[in-house]
Amino acid sequence: MQKILLFKLGAIGDVLMTTPFVRQLRRGLWEENDITYMVGKRSSEVLVWNPNIDEIIMFDEDIFSKRDIWRWMRLIFRLRKLAKEYETIVVFDKHWILSLTAFLGWFGRRIWFDRMGKEGRLLTDELYYDASKREVEYYLDLLQSFWIKADYNDQKYNIFWWIIDKLNNNEELDLKEKELVSNFLKKKEEIDNFINDLKKKWKKIIWISTGWGNIVTNQIHKNKDCRWWNINNWIALSENLLKSGYQVILLWSKTDRNLDIKNISFHNFLWKNWIIETIYLITKLGLVIWQESWFGHFVWCTNTSLILLAWPTNPQRFFPYNQTWKYIWKEKKECYDCYGSYKNCKWDEIDKITVDEILEYITKQDLS
Repeated sequence: MQKILLFKLGAIGDVLMTTPFVRQLRRGLWEENDITYMVGKRSSEVLVWNPNIDEIIMFDEDIFSKRDIWRWMRLIFRLRKLAKEYETIVVFDKHWILSLTAFLGWFGRRIWFDRMGKEGRLLTDELYYDASKREVEYYLDLLQSFWIKADYNDQKYNIFWWIIDKLNNNEELDLKEKELVSNFLKKKEEIDNFINDLKKKWKKIIWISTGWGNIVTNQIHKNKDCRWWNINNWIALSENLLKSGYQVILLWSKTDRNLDIKNISFHNFLWKNWIIETIYLITKLGLVIWQESWFGHFVWCTNTSLILLAWPTNPQRFFPYNQTWKYIWKEKKECYDCYGSYKNCKWDEIDKITVDEILEYITKQDLS
């Protein structure tokens, strides 16, 4: 039996983008092969119910952001213990420190991305990476290290969508699925009632997620590294929608309450067992306007209509294919490089997106 260890630092959206690889890896291997995913604690929950993963191992991802060398060494010794069981490690992150970590973990086979052909010295299997194509496709390219042919048309995220599809179609769940969602099923009726009450009250609802509340906190403190659409634009958009007969509901952040808009509703959409309940709620929404954050990746697990205000990330590389989704991106080319440097980015570029072009798209949508 082959035992494979997958390693990812975190970031919910990035972890979700690896799930098509995991699904195709499982499909291409013999059933008795073991797939374990080692991931940062904050992103681990999106993998908990993934049927293609045998075991999830969590670690504190802050080891790297805080540059804690002592905890990093403890992680390396933990990896060395795992290397006695797992011959192969696949590292999804692209920073050289993760390549070094896998090397010091003494794994016999180390599969990783080699940025610009300059960082592959510590690898046994490297994949050239220059950030020139879709991110999910880079992950799928890793399948060649297992002699598996990638299906580039199969890019849907694995995040309990098969269970939600069954629930929405009133199909019977098997015993394992019932166990997985037992807590959620208690909340499902509450969510359904919440949405039905809103639809009785308002015919046309626009849901807005500005991204972590940073729209307010960053711009009030005049953070020059702010990538959020200007506060005044959000206010103008919301007021125009209200005048046109739409109800605007702002999702997620307490700090967003600082937006001075009359008649707007605020709703913290995160229920207690948050991920599956949040995904289920999103399937019931009509149209979401969203700025970059992990929330949009949850929308990508559904067919809910979406407008993405993108910057600086190139949505052509990260945005899944779906006819119900639209992105607005004003850059002619990416302002950052594959090493994560944004020194050439102009931080007010996102404000080239106008309220009028968003309104024009919304008026074409049937939200009844």
